[in-house]
Parts: sequence; structure tokens; C-alpha cells
Amino acid sequence: MQMSYQAYPEILFIDATYKLLELRLPVYIIACEDSAGRTEVVAVYLLVTEDKTSLKCMLESFKKHNHSWESTRVFTSDKDIKERDAIIECFPHVALLICLFQAMRSFRREITVDKLGITPGQRLFSLELVHKMAYAKSARDYDQLHEQLVANCPKNVINYFDTNWHPIRAQWTMGMKFSTGCFMNTTNNRLESFNSKLKSVIDRYSSLENLLENNFIILTALRTERDHTAAIQVQKVTICSQPEDSPVFKYRSQLTSYAANFVVEQISLASNVSNRRSR
Repeated sequence: MQMSYQAYPEILFIDATYKLLELRLPVYIIACEDSAGRTEVVAVYLLVTEDKTSLKCMLESFKKHNHSWESTRVFTSDKDIKERDAIIECFPHVALLICLFQAMRSFRREITVDKLGITPGQRLFSLELVHKMAYAKSARDYDQLHEQLVANCPKNVINYFDTNWHPIRAQWTMGMKFSTGCFMNTTNNRLESFNSKLKSVIDRYSSLENLLENNFIILTALRTERDHTAAIQVQKVTICSQPEDSPVFKYRSQLTSYAANFVVEQISLASNVSNRRSR
């Protein structure tokens, strides 16, 4: 785990899963992303309580045993206030991002007829507008949509949104996230996937011994699959039809196939951009 984090410290994902232990303790998973886009679990914690003090203690323990923590640039989590405050205090230099899927789920849970005293039509319109804001490509697009929200949505919706979400818009809006160096990650789905694998192998409310044993079985299986894929990638000779002095050829010779595909796609899109000069 330490070696994986040392090799890929730039972005971390954190999430908790529940109902695995008979002791009713939440299981916190911290993971990073490797050069092939795969999830690498770098820490597993069991917490008795989920208050801010316990979360800070967990993160300080992580830093103590992983000296590459200063190289982390992005931390992705949900919108839990205690968790986010602990991350900000322990990793003051990182960009804290909110999982887009969980943000949208929060909107659907909080913008309701009963909680905000609005009509079903107003709720539907507000959720559609917030959804567009989440996928805004730039700060300018977001500001235009926010103006529409202020002008057309009920006051209770505006107050809720401006109090809880507007001040941290750079943490959950798609276009603003990409400027942080999040490696195209907008959700915590990779951890959700790992948690699903845990629950498919570990029975609900298992013993601590069973949890630890099966957790290492899953990690070993995932790493074996990762090593197999990496070996094939190293042995496989990539054929590039571009000239050796072309940008595409140079990128493909230096990057993994996973990373190179993103770069080549952007090079292809750039060739279709026209430079229009105002007269």
C-alpha cells in the first residue's frame, strides 16, 4: 500500500462502507489511481466514532506512515462536513472535491416538496437547473445558470443552494474540477466499485477476523489482475501510424496506453479548432 501511494500520490479518494462488521464499525477506504487508471487501495481504517477528532486522527496516522502526502494535490470525498473539515486541516494544500454522484443525490434528497415547501413543478425545474450547473463547462456558464436560478426558483431553494453549495461551487462543478488536476475523475465510483466487491465476498455483520482475511484476498486478486495487465502492456509493442517526429508518436512512446489515449484524443480535437480573429 505504501509503495502504491508513493508511486501515485497526486489524487486520493476516501469513502466509508457500513454493515460489514458485527461491531457496527464503519470501514474507511483510502485509494489512489495508478498510471493505467486502476484503483489502488492505500489504506483501510476502522473507526469507533465518526466525529471530526477521530477522522483527523485517522488522517494524521495516514500521513505519519506515508511520507508522500505532501505530493497529494486532490482529495475526493462526499459532502460530509466533519470529513471535509478534517481533510482541510490535515491536507491544507490540496484541492478538495466532492463526488458528483453524491452531490446530485444530495440535491434530490434536500430539494423536496416537504423540506422546502415548494410545488412538484418547482422542484423539477430547480433540480433540472442545478443538474445543468453541475455539468457547466466553465465558471462563466455556471454564473449564467446561477443567475437563472436566482431569478426563477423559489426563495427557499435559493437560500438552501446559496448557503450550502454556491460558496463551494469549484468543488463539485464539472468544468471547474478539471482545473485542479483530478485526472478526469468527477466521482468516487471507483471506491463504490471496490466497496461492492467487499460486500459480495464478506457477509453482512461479519467478524473482524473474517473481514480482514477476505479484504486481503480481494486486494491480492485485484493486484494480480493489475500486474497481469501491466505485463501485457509492457510486452505489447504499440504500433503508431504517425511519423516519429509527430506529437502523437512522441506521447505514445512516453505514456501508458491509458494516458496516451486521452492526450491523442485532445490532439485530434485541437485540429478541428479554428482561430477566429475579431475585426
